[in-house]
Amino acid sequence: MSLRFSLRATVAVGLLASVAFPLLGQSLAVRSSANYGETVSPGSAATLFGDGFADSAAVGALDRAGRLPTRLAGVEVLLDGRAARLAYVSAGQINLVVPAHTAEGVVAVEVLHDEQTVAQGTATVAGSAPGLFSADGSGAGTGLILNEATYARGPFAAQTPEIPGCDKRSRLTLLATGVRQAAETTATVEDASGGTRTVEVEAAAASEQYPGVDEVRIVAPQDVGGELSVRLTADGRESNAVSFSLDPSDVPPPDCAALGEAYVYNTVSDLLAGDLWDVASPDQVFTDLASAQAISQGDWPVNGVGTTALEARNGEVIAAGSAGAPELVWADPHFPPTVRTLSDEPIPFVGVAAGNPASAISAEADPGRPIHEQILELAREHNLAFASIRVEGRFAPVSYSVAHNLLKQGTPLTDPTVDKAPFQLFFTADASAEWQLSGFYAAAANIQELVSVRGAPVHLHGFQLDRSRAGHVGSATVENAVIRLYPLAAPKVMESDLTVRNVSLADGQVSLEVLNQGAGTVTRTTVQGRSADAVVFQAELVDLVSGQAQTVSVQVGDLSRELVLEVDPFNDVLESDEFNNVEAVPTP
Repeated sequence: MSLRFSLRATVAVGLLASVAFPLLGQSLAVRSSANYGETVSPGSAATLFGDGFADSAAVGALDRAGRLPTRLAGVEVLLDGRAARLAYVSAGQINLVVPAHTAEGVVAVEVLHDEQTVAQGTATVAGSAPGLFSADGSGAGTGLILNEATYARGPFAAQTPEIPGCDKRSRLTLLATGVRQAAETTATVEDASGGTRTVEVEAAAASEQYPGVDEVRIVAPQDVGGELSVRLTADGRESNAVSFSLDPSDVPPPDCAALGEAYVYNTVSDLLAGDLWDVASPDQVFTDLASAQAISQGDWPVNGVGTTALEARNGEVIAAGSAGAPELVWADPHFPPTVRTLSDEPIPFVGVAAGNPASAISAEADPGRPIHEQILELAREHNLAFASIRVEGRFAPVSYSVAHNLLKQGTPLTDPTVDKAPFQLFFTADASAEWQLSGFYAAAANIQELVSVRGAPVHLHGFQLDRSRAGHVGSATVENAVIRLYPLAAPKVMESDLTVRNVSLADGQVSLEVLNQGAGTVTRTTVQGRSADAVVFQAELVDLVSGQAQTVSVQVGDLSRELVLEVDPFNDVLESDEFNNVEAVPTP
């Protein structure tokens, strides 16, 4: 599972921190970057201490594919002959990511400066080596911990109202390393009296943003508070303990009516980052809605927002109809703009939801006031965390826009300093008209980034009932209208997931399969082979549908170093799991 939230500036330790460490007579010490334990694991953040590594300090920058460099300020590090990715180098310290395929056991470590060996030693490598990052980089004291829904640092409350659905227990994300490969990860919390309890670990995965960092999501205990400490156990190995402050809760579990279900195909944040090649089809969306177990009746209203992947003609998608007869209405930006039903156009983002009429919250909108602020007031009045929206009524004026040129390299629609005209067509409907508006309300920042943008809890698209106008609704003044909000469970995020499998290398020829084991269709991607950091081959693949594998066979000749195979090396497709794209093959 991929944890989707921004850590923004919270990892100023570990991978980038410079700390003092006693060498105790050793020429080279290899330690976990989180707790300075003597054991590291493949893919984990590690720190080397020594002397004479580099002439000056330098910080590694991520490339287009999100990778750190293997050479930084003239410094290279080899673990068991494999080049490590470098986050920081200085005369006495190197912070790196242990190569993913490093063998377990005691392995050789070599530091080179300008291709000359300046230090040698060994590292102890295990399949898991859990360590928790602390706020001051020492591995003790207050932990680097975030509320998963709000991104807030502690102190924490045992419940978070912004969490969608009925389960409001706070989810806390612990920043760790050495956990991602563990078959079993548990967490233990200790209170001030020494009492301990095991808390639920919902997910443990590699960070999408920080190489070497893992994110472990736990459910906050409800009946204990104060200053607590937490430690992890991964495949029987214990981490260090870090502390956090928690206010307990005495709120009983709620008795909820059946909530609606939401599906998000790709996300708004991925779309604006340039992910136009991971797409869904209208048929897939309708099939998933029909199979939703919570939807017991075909008359549950369908609402939502989206866009298409048509080049220079993206447009805006409005979900409408009911679970029994859903429709995706499309505002085509070709001038003059037209409105029609989508058929088989590729959709790089759409969020759709079927709401339960039995749990709907309805209100007459106040004439003369903007609709967005009235939706926000109604949602907050009822303490909603996540809901689909349908508004029907008469409005004037309505300001709306239609996307027409979203960019593969990313579209800066959230940057207030950038002119939006190259990417959006803007319109105003001054005449009074009947509209149907559709969209989402999301209280928490992590859900906003799926169906809207961070800081914008209400996202509305809409169309005039005569289908003469449609688009993303920026503002609309009410003449008369009814607002209906449908509380939703947490959304199901549907994305592609590419991986390499069934690899063989013989007689100078490599054969492999690229499998899409995710939910979307990848319209284009690349598979690349590298040896000794040189590109040996590169092949393009098209139209990898969910569950499909495509075979690639390439002559690579005789290789002196291992062959590293990677699908989507340029990170063109933002997948549900970004860490299963690489396979290393030893040379015969």
